[in-house]
Amino acid sequence: FVSAAELTSMTAVVPDGGYFAEVREQEVFCRSLHATITDLKEACVTPEELSRWADTFPQPAEGGHKLKELALVYAEYARRCGEMGLVDRSDLLALAADAGCPPTDFGLFIYGFYDFNPLQKKFLEAILRNKEALIFFPWCEGVTFDYALPSLTWLTNLGCEQISLQAGEARPMALARA
Repeated sequence: FVSAAELTSMTAVVPDGGYFAEVREQEVFCRSLHATITDLKEACVTPEELSRWADTFPQPAEGGHKLKELALVYAEYARRCGEMGLVDRSDLLALAADAGCPPTDFGLFIYGFYDFNPLQKKFLEAILRNKEALIFFPWCEGVTFDYALPSLTWLTNLGCEQISLQAGEARPMALARA
C-alpha cells in the first residue's frame, strides 16, 4: 500500500501550470490517481506504453497535456516502487502469472464472475496450463447473458468444455478444464 503522502510526493513530477498542477497535492486526487494506475496495470499497460501512446496526441493549446502528465506520474510511481522494493496487488498477480503455476495434486474451482481484466486473464492462463479446473459460469442462451459471451468464448478457446449441470429451461453450466 502506498500512502497518500507518498503519492503526493510522486505527483511532484507534474509541471507547474500543467493539467494536474492545481490538484496534485490533494489527497483525493492522489487516491484517484492510484486507482487509475491500478486500472492501467490490470490492463497490462506499462508506463512506457502509456507514454508512447500519449506522444501521439497533440499538445493542447492551453494548459498541460493530461495523458503525458499521467504517464510521468505512472513512471515515477513505478520507479519509486522499484527503488523501495515495493509491490502492489497488481504486481503480485503479474509476478504469479509470470512464474506460472506448478502442477499439484489439487485442482482449481472458480466461481462468481462474468468478466476478467487482462491481468486476471494472464494469471488464469498461467494456472490453467498445469491445473485441472472447474469453473462455475451461470449461463442461458439469449440476450440476457450476451454481456458474458466474451468470457465464455475466451474460456472455451482455452480448452474448457461446457457441462450442463441441470436440465430445464434455465441451464446453469460449468466449464471443466483437464
